[in-house]
Amino acid sequence: MSRNRPPLGTYSPLPGSPSGIADYAVTSSLLLDTMLDVRFIAMSNYTDPMSFDHVLYHMGGGPDSVAAFQAAARRPGPIILHEHVL
Repeated sequence: MSRNRPPLGTYSPLPGSPSGIADYAVTSSLLLDTMLDVRFIAMSNYTDPMSFDHVLYHMGGGPDSVAAFQAAARRPGPIILHEHVL
């Protein structure tokens, strides 16, 4: 298999943050990373979602999800909700 994998922008709290969403996003991306170049995006490294071949959003109710909300408004895509009141 070619290592030229299409990029997947994963909008989520960054790995290493105290959010459980970040832990889930990393764990769930392990299989995706065999087929796609998974890149984690948050406010500190915000990247236009139009620059990726594919996008995936992990959203909760806290401030760590701002980047995901902003990116989803610009480019719709699959969303994993981590907050039961959203």
